[in-house]
Amino acid sequence: MNFKRLLLCLAVLLLHQASYAQQKSSVVHRAGVSVRPAWNQQLWDFYRGDNPSGQPVRTNSSVHLQYSFMFPEGTILGDMYPSAYQGIGLAPYSFFNYESIGFPVALYVFQGGSLLRFGNRLSLDYEWNFGASFGWKTNSVTGTSVNAFIDAGLMLTWRPVRQWSFSAGADVFHFSNGSVKQPNAGLNCLGTRISATRVFGADRIPENRRPFLRNWEQRSFVGNLDLDVVLFGAPKQVCMGDGNNTYVFQGTYAVAGFSLNPMYQASRLVRLGVSYDFQYDGAANLWDYIYRVEDGVAYASDPPRGTQVSAGLSLRTEFVMPVFSINIGAGYKVMTGSEDQKGAYMLIALKTWLTDNLFLHTGYMFRGLYSPEHLMLGLGWSFGR
Repeated sequence: MNFKRLLLCLAVLLLHQASYAQQKSSVVHRAGVSVRPAWNQQLWDFYRGDNPSGQPVRTNSSVHLQYSFMFPEGTILGDMYPSAYQGIGLAPYSFFNYESIGFPVALYVFQGGSLLRFGNRLSLDYEWNFGASFGWKTNSVTGTSVNAFIDAGLMLTWRPVRQWSFSAGADVFHFSNGSVKQPNAGLNCLGTRISATRVFGADRIPENRRPFLRNWEQRSFVGNLDLDVVLFGAPKQVCMGDGNNTYVFQGTYAVAGFSLNPMYQASRLVRLGVSYDFQYDGAANLWDYIYRVEDGVAYASDPPRGTQVSAGLSLRTEFVMPVFSINIGAGYKVMTGSEDQKGAYMLIALKTWLTDNLFLHTGYMFRGLYSPEHLMLGLGWSFGR
């Protein structure tokens, strides 16, 4: 499945970065464990008890094992992002209802760092996780045994000694198959977390370490205006309703498109810009071309290609860290070939930098604020970076 190959690429790249940094200087390694109990959002009857076990599925709990590394002092990335760490994590999830849910295990890449420091011992930190979860039982809300896993958290971190850190905080996370197969209700969760991390090579991290850019780096980095060009595509299945009934459309449809995205480097952490987003959606305008409905499955002929294209303009904000960047956009369709493509949209994308200019693009588009549309998997090139 796409998630497996994508996760493998991200993990290999991350290990390559760690190996390269180790050759250049002494990398700081970290090993951590966290416990994360959480509450499941009760949007669907399945989680309220309409499932094979007949029991509600209100909570879940997980234990996370993580390895990460930090770029050392004296390297460009280490000096620019002194608190950043990135690595690989593994987490089994229990929903206390194996009969209905299964026992999924998440494998993911992650990154974190400090947002605010309160002296040398205490800080407000963030961490995001992105990967795949394996072992789901397919049912009326989950159409695949492998689903994407996305997590974002905020924690207070205390460092009583340089070799150890302890954190407590909250996170939100999401499981979904990206609409590659229906049903895809997805699951949103709100949780708490406590963690402990052992730092190896902590003596190589000054306690008062702060971001540092030499003058020539500052001038050549901040203030740049780059053009990011992205080509993306993904498979997609569609589920639509008419208010009384919901139908899954027969077959898998292709999505393909590109983005032209000028970005201004406002600081070492933030890029700002606008984007022209064009896409072809093979699942657009299907409703008017249904010729048969059978057992909840709708069959449609192919609409004219011109009615399945759209273009939009979006505002973009990008959070920049070593190896990864997170790009968030909100926009509006200014040209559409059919009524079902009109309106606002949002997207979030993880950029994994393969070179100074080439990046892997892993994104997801939403219609409005909440309705999932499709994945955006592809490659991008940053001109002028």
